Amino acid sequence: LAPVPLPLESAPAPAAPAAPAEPPFKARRAAGDGVALAGPLGSEAAMTAVAAYAAAHFGSQADGTGLAIRPGLPEGWTARVMAALDALAQLEGGEVTLTGSRIALAGWSRDPAAPAAVRAILARVSEPGDPVRVEILRAPPPPPAHAEPPPPDPAECLARIEAILAAEQIRFASGSVRIEPESLPVVDRIAEVMRGCAPARFEIGGHTDDSGPAEGNLALSRGRAEAVVDALIARGVDLDRLVARGYGESMPVADNATEAGRALNRRIGVRLVEEADDGQ
Repeated sequence: LAPVPLPLESAPAPAAPAAPAEPPFKARRAAGDGVALAGPLGSEAAMTAVAAYAAAHFGSQADGTGLAIRPGLPEGWTARVMAALDALAQLEGGEVTLTGSRIALAGWSRDPAAPAAVRAILARVSEPGDPVRVEILRAPPPPPAHAEPPPPDPAECLARIEAILAAEQIRFASGSVRIEPESLPVVDRIAEVMRGCAPARFEIGGHTDDSGPAEGNLALSRGRAEAVVDALIARGVDLDRLVARGYGESMPVADNATEAGRALNRRIGVRLVEEADDGQ
């Protein structure tokens, strides 16, 4: 028997390209009379009519620079745009968007009659089943929250503290760890800087001149550093951010041969504590 030829299978027809989505028409009204328009209109005549209609509702601040001519829009598009502007004019602020048969309006008005007026206007240009969403608040939305600026980094905080101490040192009663009352405002300013700083650890270092025995100076310097730490903690600085250390007379910044030099050497210093320093 002769072979029976099989029927040839035809290739499936290529799918028709999807029609490009229609860009939405949007009108946005900020607080006041201005309105910004953006989106498609079917002709130059429609654009002129809509611009005039917006100016009649919102005054000279109607901005139509975002409008563009796009032939082939759905029937009745211009009428829907004008109804959307009518609805937006009932509000003190808001936005209306048209996309195909969908209408979405959100805004605010203190007029209790505004929601019903808006829905009545939009119903005139909507078919049963058309998606229409209306959301109207009775008070203006809160202004956008402004992000708090980040806290200053530790190096900046240290520079501020050093400037405070350069202008005025923390003074103690003679031979004592008691902070003099007139130096407490200095401690206040340092505490304020530390509280607002990004996480960091600060060493409070006590220093003395070379008067008296070195061992006693070392103990006195540590006691004074601890007194400053206690005062900072009392002013809201976390204990975990502070460490006290006494250096005695080992790190002079001036000549101990003069009274002026010795006064400069009796001081409180602050530095940042690196992780490698924690064990010291």
